[in-house]
Parts: sequence; structure tokens; C-alpha cells
Amino acid sequence: MLEYLILLIFVIYLLSLYLGFVLLFFNVSPRNHHYSEIAVLVIARNEEKNISFLLQDLYLQTVQPGRIYFFDDHSDDGTIDIALSFLKKFNGKLILERGLPIFGKKDVLAYALKKIPEEWVITVDADCRLKPTWLASITGQMDNDVRMIASPVLMQHESNIWARWVYTEHAIVMAAGYIFAGLRFPLYVSGANMLFRKQDMIRYFEVKKQFLPYGDDVFFMQYLLKKHGQKTICFSTDPDSIVLTRSPHNLREWFLQRIRWLTKSKSYELKYPLWIGMLLFLVELTPWIYLIFNFSFSLLLLIVKSLLQTLLLAYIQKKWKQPFYCCLAWISFIFYFWLLLLYAIMTLFFDAKEWKGRSFQK
Repeated sequence: MLEYLILLIFVIYLLSLYLGFVLLFFNVSPRNHHYSEIAVLVIARNEEKNISFLLQDLYLQTVQPGRIYFFDDHSDDGTIDIALSFLKKFNGKLILERGLPIFGKKDVLAYALKKIPEEWVITVDADCRLKPTWLASITGQMDNDVRMIASPVLMQHESNIWARWVYTEHAIVMAAGYIFAGLRFPLYVSGANMLFRKQDMIRYFEVKKQFLPYGDDVFFMQYLLKKHGQKTICFSTDPDSIVLTRSPHNLREWFLQRIRWLTKSKSYELKYPLWIGMLLFLVELTPWIYLIFNFSFSLLLLIVKSLLQTLLLAYIQKKWKQPFYCCLAWISFIFYFWLLLLYAIMTLFFDAKEWKGRSFQK
């Protein structure tokens, strides 16, 4: 009898994941091709290895933004010199700001928005790579009701096994966020690829005094959800809207990055993402606990569950036109509970205290 109950729970669980995928990826509204004048905002600190690639990608966009605003957060490498070398190429459309009176990405963002005249702003991180149709893809999804368009941020794919696993793990995290957005429970967005109305973000900074020096992307999303409703936030599934970001090169970088992402949840105003996380944790825990009582049943359940999750991720990666590493994905889903357990430990017992060589206190 207990086996039937566990099977029912997993059938509902897996059907919900597939339903979220179908609702989001196969319910695409028609493009409006409403190209309002948009500002691209880049806030950079010590990105001399990446900034030239981003600026070149922006230069090659098929739809050009009104202006590109580059705010340098007190870099002490060659970032600003490289950015200055692009001024002539952009013929006045690239606006550089340096020697700012504030420090830190969050404060620079609040400062920058007050200096940008455009109504719409799209933020992109300095270490991202863009397709030439990136901006055209995102602006084509604008309409009068939308207040934010969140687009995917995936890892750049490299050849070594560590980079491929990090790429796969990050794809799982991103896919989960999109699946739950399809179920009308958006969990997170990334400021590395986010279009929004400038006045909404300015009002958010005025009324929401967050103590964290990071994480304003997801806090801003929750602010919009409460104030304007879920329908005002669009999750782009167009592969052209994807940006690729640099993969953590080692375990320490990965660990610190995940801590920054996960510890935001302690300050969530809307608590449903935490309840969803706990529910996922308990469901994924069940077959591991039940191994003690019925080994063959639990092992079969783990194998079938992980295969169906792997198949779903394969569908999503195909939709996004990204590489898919089947064996790494399958192994990750078999041991998904242990990954969730690691995430929970990071959330509960660790804090992010440093970023880009700068220490901060929460």
C-alpha cells in the first residue's frame, strides 16, 4: 500500500514538471516587434578578460539599443581602458561612467538608473556573450502589460569534465526555474539578462530597503509579483534571447557562487519558493529513505524518475539549442537529493562575504 502512495506522489511530481514545461514553452504569445528605445546597462568590476567580447557582441546587434551605459565599479585592472577603446566604434552610443561616488553593484545600479533617460533598461553582466539577434528577440516580446522580461542565462560550454558538469548543473537549476514559472510560481530571475521598466526598479529601491549587497533581481521580481501580478513578468523561451556566462573554473568559485545565489532566499518576502524547495527536498528524499525497506522498488523508482527528468532536460536544451550531456544529466538526477541537501546546507550555514575581491557585511 505504501508503495502505491509513493508511486502516486512521483506520478504527480513528474507530471507537474512536464506540465510546467508545456505551459511555458508551447504557449508562446505572438511577437509584437515593438522596438521601444531601450538602454543597455553594464556594471563591471575587474572584467578585462571579458569586456571586449561583450562590447563587440553589442556592436553586432541587428537591433541597436538607444544607448549603452557602462558603469565601472572601481576596477583596478584594464577594464576601463578596454571600454574606452570602443568609444569611437559606437559613435556616441556608448556612455562611460567611472570614478563613481558609490561602491558595489547594487548601489551602482540604483545610482545608474537615475541618470538613464530611457524608459526601458536591460541589464547584462560584463562576462556574458550574446547572439547578434539577442536584443531583437527580447524587444520583440514587449507589450503594454509586460513590466519585466526575464531571459535565460546559461554557462559557456567547455571541454573538460568539471566545466561540463557545472554547465549541466546550472542548466538543471535554470530549467527548474522556468518549469515553475510555467506553473505560475516563478522562483527566480537573473539580472545578467533582464529587461524592465526603469521607474519600477527606481520605486523598488525607494520602498524596499534590502540589506544584502546582491540579489536585487529576485527581490525586484517578487516586488513586481506583489504589486502588479504574475502576468506582468514574461519568461523568454526564445533561444536567441539566451546569454552565456563564464563557468566557475574550480570548486571554490562554484561554491561561493552558489552561496551568493542560495542565501538570497533567507530574505525573500514571498515565501512560496522556500515551500517549493522543501517539497522538492522531501519528494527526492523519499526513495533514498525507502531503500531500507524495499531496495529493488526504490532503486527502480530512482532510475525511472531520473530518466524522465533527464528526458525533460533534453527537451528544454533542444528548445534552447544548447548542448546536452546525457550521462552527466542522468547521474545528476539520480543523486539530485544529495545536490538539494548540499544546497540546503549552503543556505542554512554559510554566508557570502566577498565578491570580486571586495569584502562586505550583510
